[in-house]
Amino acid sequence: MGFFSGQNCIKLDMQKTLTNSKPVSEYTPKLVAIPLKNMAFEDFTTHVNVGDVVKIGTKLATGNDHNKLPLFSSVSGTVTAIEKRDHISLKKTNHIIIENDFKDEKELLFDPVEDILSFTGDEIKKHMKDAGVLGLSGSGTPTFTKFRNTKNVTSILINAIEDEQFITADEYNITTYPALLAKGALTLLKAADAKECVIVIRESNKEGFEKLSAILGDFQEIKITKMPDIYPMGFERTLIKKIWDKTFKVLPIEAGVISTNVSTVIEFARTLTNALPLYERVITLAGDGFINQQNVKVRIGTILSDIVAEMGGYAAGVPKNARLVHGGPLRGSAVITDNLSVTPVTNGFVCIANAEHEQSPCSRCGACIRHCPAGLQPIQIIGAFKLKNKETLKQLGADKCIECGVCSFVCSSFIDVSDNAKKAKAFTLQK
Repeated sequence: MGFFSGQNCIKLDMQKTLTNSKPVSEYTPKLVAIPLKNMAFEDFTTHVNVGDVVKIGTKLATGNDHNKLPLFSSVSGTVTAIEKRDHISLKKTNHIIIENDFKDEKELLFDPVEDILSFTGDEIKKHMKDAGVLGLSGSGTPTFTKFRNTKNVTSILINAIEDEQFITADEYNITTYPALLAKGALTLLKAADAKECVIVIRESNKEGFEKLSAILGDFQEIKITKMPDIYPMGFERTLIKKIWDKTFKVLPIEAGVISTNVSTVIEFARTLTNALPLYERVITLAGDGFINQQNVKVRIGTILSDIVAEMGGYAAGVPKNARLVHGGPLRGSAVITDNLSVTPVTNGFVCIANAEHEQSPCSRCGACIRHCPAGLQPIQIIGAFKLKNKETLKQLGADKCIECGVCSFVCSSFIDVSDNAKKAKAFTLQK
């Protein structure tokens, strides 16, 4: 069965107008809690102590792995504690707590320049690493790792599809900062010494397409192309195959392509412009569990419960019998508390009321198999995983799961197929 053939994709009932039709609110918190964690990595050396005064951009910690990822303060104020708190990963991890003095004093990473395109490719890559730029689509991968070896890179792919039903943070950035996106794309081309950049966007995002087209007319190196409104369309493997007719085994760079998220590019252009690391971002609060569904600009480290309270709180009866998800309901992950910090990769939270469904045994309807875009058999994979049969999991291709969430979305028995398939994939890939 062909990868992402038409019958495997689904047409989603997009709920984006619930948030993208409203003005963006802004909330500045009294305190922030910066997690000492990125993806599974938690080994950081801290550079501040309780009682220290910090500014926006002060380096708080540095990772002890080979990436040496730096973490920065998002407010000016005083460090009041370093303590374990709940994290979006559902694990408790150390956080640096900073009380905001609301002075917004700043500590710059480098000397700003009038035109960021005057930076050399090497300077751009250095600033990318020093600022700890992360992929903002949810992966949290340090962006500079993609630019370590660009010898065979010919193209940059900027994914602006944002195909989750509710999340509109990327779409806000596209329509509000098209000039920053264009400049960011040009800096990435220079850093990679690549020849072309392609921005892909959903067909239905007409406002974003029009604003980008108006800006990009002056840049021959940057092209914009539309993709159908079907899910899952916004995956690297699909887009690279459709645009360049190239395939890769593990990473897009094998096909000569560096792929990144649209908000990553915009925020990196902002970093080059103001000489500050990412310290605030727009996130989406969506779903009928929130009284007010909207996009909100917040500081990194802001506590979700504080944001929700400021935006009007929860609907009656919530959070009981509600599902709270970090990210979209398809590829996001459910969380069990709202005492969580906004991280650099947080694009939103979805709260769906009356989301509890009684799970029933698999009816063998085959919907998860028919709709799997990777051509897998999710329910068989789950069965093999329960038996911890790694050989069968390999034969079933469990490691090929793209974690799109379609299998759970179409399951009439309300089985959490996707979550178990993800666990089966991780088990299969264990050495």
